[in-house]
Amino acid sequence: MLPTRFVPYETRRFVVFSDASPRWTRLQMARLERAHHQFHRFLDRLGTTPGPLRHKLVCVLFATRDDFIEFARSHDGVVASWILGYFSPRNDRIVFYHGAETLEEEDEFADLRATATTIHEAVHQLSFHTGLQSVHINYPLWICEGLAAAFETANPDAAFGPAYEFAPRRHRFEQMLAGNRLMPLDRLVRLDHFPDERAETVQTIYNQSYALVVWLARHRRDELRAYFAAMRAETPGRPTGDRHHAIFTAAFGPPAQLERTWLRHEHARVGPGAPPLDGALAGVVCQRVEFPEMIP
Repeated sequence: MLPTRFVPYETRRFVVFSDASPRWTRLQMARLERAHHQFHRFLDRLGTTPGPLRHKLVCVLFATRDDFIEFARSHDGVVASWILGYFSPRNDRIVFYHGAETLEEEDEFADLRATATTIHEAVHQLSFHTGLQSVHINYPLWICEGLAAAFETANPDAAFGPAYEFAPRRHRFEQMLAGNRLMPLDRLVRLDHFPDERAETVQTIYNQSYALVVWLARHRRDELRAYFAAMRAETPGRPTGDRHHAIFTAAFGPPAQLERTWLRHEHARVGPGAPPLDGALAGVVCQRVEFPEMIP
């Protein structure tokens, strides 16, 4: 499927095909391995034993946006023209392009986007390959995207994951919390697709799911582990929204009750008159298994 100019690279756990510069390609390779390392640290803290990788995981890197978009459309059925990268569960690969407008451009924001994209999509892939999530079940958005977003980082050389905050996500969530713009948890836990494609809906689901997963991983670890086990035990297929609600309730209790406890904690964390987080990177948001350009 790839032109002959693509060069294969290998790390311990990934096979990377790239026509981008060797320097940028090796940066992404290092980030993929860091994602694997930090994801396994999370599994250890969660008390879940990961399954071994049966083979090296596949990643495709493009030098140009046009080639990336054409490949995404032709081979993976991905048609959003503004995305930086995606994970294809059906074809079991993660695909990116160089996040800068030109190969010479290496500004801080372009590097942040590339880093967060790489980590986010790698966590999707690792979640299924380690057995934390089952490839036979359709998961709700809150856990699938919230977990991947909880690993986003601007500094992959430092520790990252649900035990650490990603300032752009936290900033956006606290803005929504202050403006009373969150989706009722009773509704969120039922969704396995976006009810609409408005930027406001997308941002709400991703940033709220990020904050929820971070809180559960810190304060409801046993229940979160039980939730993953219950989902793996489900009959293969696509559970209904009501079934997702029931699985959530069995693990964490009624969503409305958990929501009151969670948001009480979040309001107390922010506190009256607390200064906002640095908003310089707060425009970075996610789409489903994709990391887009900045949304104004």
